[in-house]
Amino acid sequence: TREIIVAQVCLGLAHIANRSQRFLHPPDRPGTSVPYDSVVGEIKSRGGCIDLREYVIYEKAQALPVYVVHYAHDATCVCRSCLHTAAQLEASRQNSFWRRSFQIKISGALTSTLSASSLTMSSGSLAVGTISENDTFAKWNQDHPNAPVKVGYVITKVDGITGDGQQMLDAFRAVTAGCKSVTVQRTVEDQTTYILDNHFDELVAQLRSVGRSEG
Repeated sequence: TREIIVAQVCLGLAHIANRSQRFLHPPDRPGTSVPYDSVVGEIKSRGGCIDLREYVIYEKAQALPVYVVHYAHDATCVCRSCLHTAAQLEASRQNSFWRRSFQIKISGALTSTLSASSLTMSSGSLAVGTISENDTFAKWNQDHPNAPVKVGYVITKVDGITGDGQQMLDAFRAVTAGCKSVTVQRTVEDQTTYILDNHFDELVAQLRSVGRSEG
């Protein structure tokens, strides 16, 4: 939720600002050393540079708080703040640890029949059903403890093939020279655990960044 303080404010004689300016103190009135009482940021339709009028006062005694209004934006809100936050979160998901999918490289010559038989076709992908002690995934997990493949994970791409479970399975079973590129997707539960275990500080930093953008 967000909060708005509704207050009665005494502006006095205000300086009208038509461009972006920083006033630590109100500017002086023309031809005098007497400062204005407040500053008003003017809107674009009146020659300014902002969408909504802004009022700046410099003395606490000029404002009398009346109400604190607590509110929340609807999920379908398309205001600038919500769109900016949504875009920032989406960029984070696309370019960081938010992604549930990760890529592994396995030897085409070492792809065992046992590993292939543990894969089942499911909705155009392959589900990891079992992992035996000496199969390909077990070897990967031993060499990459921070990015293991687990039972229940889904394989969404094998050497560029995606959307066809049978073709992906055939490509996985095929003995080839070099390495096979396999895209694996974690379960939602394991993704949460993975983030908390490996990227907690980054998560906190991103959430703080989003909070600052909303403020």
